[in-house]
Amino acid sequence: MPAEVLPRPAGATLLDPSKYAVARHMDQYVGLIRVTPLTREPRIGLIAVRADRHRRGIARTLLAHALGSLHHSGTASAWAEVDESNAAATALFESIGARRTASTLELVYC
Repeated sequence: MPAEVLPRPAGATLLDPSKYAVARHMDQYVGLIRVTPLTREPRIGLIAVRADRHRRGIARTLLAHALGSLHHSGTASAWAEVDESNAAATALFESIGARRTASTLELVYC
């Protein structure tokens, strides 16, 4: 699965944990979401779920958690890029009201 790797400043040992949320089942991590704050709108940069845990609502739950946190902090919208060949991701974002802009989906959560 492709993933964006954020550069760390020299000497930094941890990425900012406030940008991540994880899903855990018992003692095992099963999913991850990263929201990057940007000047205009936050960007949902990554949603990942272990292959053996697909189709159980984990990605939807992580997305709802992230969007709820943004909403409670006063942020009205966020954006994400979804590869149009990824049918599951496209269906997930469209099911929560994302709008397609050009060949990508735009998520506006109000």
